[in-house]
Amino acid sequence: MPSEILVRSQAGILAVLNNASDNHPEGEGYKIGFGETATLTVFDASRDMFYLAHARAGFLMAKMSANPKLVLYLERMYRFRQLSEEAFQNGDRGKLYSYSVAYWQYALNAYHSSFSLVYDTVNTATFFFFLSAAFTILLGRLLGRREGGLRRMMVIVVLFLVTNIALGTVHPGYTISSNIWMLVDGLSVILFSFLLFYVVVDEFNSAVKSISRTILGSHSSDIERGSLVFSAISMGIENLRKRPIRTGLALSTIVITVSAMTLFTTMGVMVYSYRTSLGASPYTGVLVKRPLPDALYAPISELYLLAVEDIVSEEVLEIQVNPRAWVYPPGQKMLVAWRPENSTIRGVLAMTTEEAQVLEAAL
Repeated sequence: MPSEILVRSQAGILAVLNNASDNHPEGEGYKIGFGETATLTVFDASRDMFYLAHARAGFLMAKMSANPKLVLYLERMYRFRQLSEEAFQNGDRGKLYSYSVAYWQYALNAYHSSFSLVYDTVNTATFFFFLSAAFTILLGRLLGRREGGLRRMMVIVVLFLVTNIALGTVHPGYTISSNIWMLVDGLSVILFSFLLFYVVVDEFNSAVKSISRTILGSHSSDIERGSLVFSAISMGIENLRKRPIRTGLALSTIVITVSAMTLFTTMGVMVYSYRTSLGASPYTGVLVKRPLPDALYAPISELYLLAVEDIVSEEVLEIQVNPRAWVYPPGQKMLVAWRPENSTIRGVLAMTTEEAQVLEAAL
């Protein structure tokens, strides 16, 4: 039976190994017999992630759904795929491995970006579904001023269907989701649960007021906020009916603005690498350190320094070892008054005299 391998970490999926190819872009899996061994490398991971990201991105773009993050990751994925293939044909194994790692990274980013875009698109479709319900109720009360009862209800239902059919033809969330109505039903249950909770709380408040009135008597009067809100909405709708041209223009402006800001736009955060010139380096070396906050509680052991010094004593390498020490104040910050301004210092760096002489030109 064919099998696929899913490599995960705490951050999410790292690789999907499913033996994909041009003939089987969704993967045909791995079949290993008794006593056989399959060796999978980063080249297999980058190839399989490429086919997955390419297929999912192609499906989204066919539905006219894309964002700059996905497009940029796809461009980088195609570019490093071409570079890795050229390096393989030229027999340059160093560049092949380097390009394959970048190829796998951008394929993985495109895969995650496509998933994020699917979720955002479906959530936006759900938002517009409930927004269309409020819109059709308001529009039905504006148009059906003389109709009442069943006829007004039929007008609202027809407007609701027309609105969602128009949204379905424009918004890709209705077609991308495998079952958008299940998501709508789930959210409707949550909304009805909130409504039920409101009814229970309102009944509890009414019971408390009744008991208070029985014991203390009628000594206060409360304004029914719910009735006041509904009365204000009814008066506002009546005022809107008196000015049909102004109401139509205002409603069209709201619909166009909301559609432009929510229906056809997207927002995301991405990491973009670029090159910049730093000038000539004052020395050639390697800096070994621990990132924050690990450096506060787990500094690098002195055993590493002793081991490097032992290597140097054997004259294997001619290097100079310069240990550094970081002094962090309590709370990881130190406030120092400097003239009329205040400066915040995260830590104090202590270095040897030899390193200070090497870095004198840079400082």
